[in-house]
Amino acid sequence: MDARVHFAKELRRLREAAGLTREQLGDKIGYTWETIRSIEKNRRTPKPRFAQKCDEALGVHGMLIELQAETESETTEFGSLVEVEQRATEIRIWDLRVIPGLLQTEAYASALIKDSDLIQERMERQ
Repeated sequence: MDARVHFAKELRRLREAAGLTREQLGDKIGYTWETIRSIEKNRRTPKPRFAQKCDEALGVHGMLIELQAETESETTEFGSLVEVEQRATEIRIWDLRVIPGLLQTEAYASALIKDSDLIQERMERQ
């Protein structure tokens, strides 16, 4: 089972075992129920801060933090996304909504993203 699927299943299992709805967990950790649903349905990759908040709220002593770290270490057939980006000589992205992450300034990223950990992560990738 891949790490994202494992994280998603464990999050849902732990949340339900604690007797919490997505809304209740969201209120405890400061995320929307939609975000929790997206992660539980494996439509979105959990970030370190999210895993830490869930881990604390569900009292699982680092389990979700470890599972989240595994999601970041997974590789594609070409290697991890960060490694692929570092080796790339060209990246083509078509999106009319925002400037691609690797081209964003810190001020632009800050205007889009309110999570300082994500902003720092994006700046490090540049």
